[in-house]
Amino acid sequence: MKDQAGAGLISEFWAWFDAYRSGIDGGTIPQVEEQHLEEIVERLGGIESGLAVELSVREDGVKELTISADGVRDNFAVVEQIVSQAPWMEGWAIIAFRQPIKADFSLQCGDLELNPSELYFHPIEEDGALDIIVYGQRFGEQDENELSYYGLIMIDNLIGEYDCVTQVRHYDFQELPDEQETEGLVPLSELPSFIEARK
Repeated sequence: MKDQAGAGLISEFWAWFDAYRSGIDGGTIPQVEEQHLEEIVERLGGIESGLAVELSVREDGVKELTISADGVRDNFAVVEQIVSQAPWMEGWAIIAFRQPIKADFSLQCGDLELNPSELYFHPIEEDGALDIIVYGQRFGEQDENELSYYGLIMIDNLIGEYDCVTQVRHYDFQELPDEQETEGLVPLSELPSFIEARK
């Protein structure tokens, strides 16, 4: 995306969305998602392909439009540019990148439930970079690719898309050798605070 051409495309997108959102304001989630997400993603595709969108409603009734690079680091700059050009719209908040889930959560990976409060990690810091080994029971029984896929979604939910991509160089998922042998390991639920302390 050329900067000048891109700025024009972004302005066009927001002009379209500002008019289009009136059809969303009367709806509720998940009606909003079903009816409008595909259209919004298609319009964003005119700026950059591969972007993703989430719609949600806060407790105070404000609708949140999250624009995501879908974990692709090369698209981070364009996401930031799109969000920075967003106009003020009453009752709306525009957010760059998927945000951390604040409440406890779990994710299903086959017949395995991934719950950060039951997992551990070992940080490896080298030349300013951070690698993470995540340990859990029954990891050795899972398909490696499937475990890596759902494991990264779990970490994305735990620390947010931006930190998941920019703060950790490499992730690995390994069987916990012995559930009693957790000395030196850190509960995975503490990863957000560990990341913040390194910044």
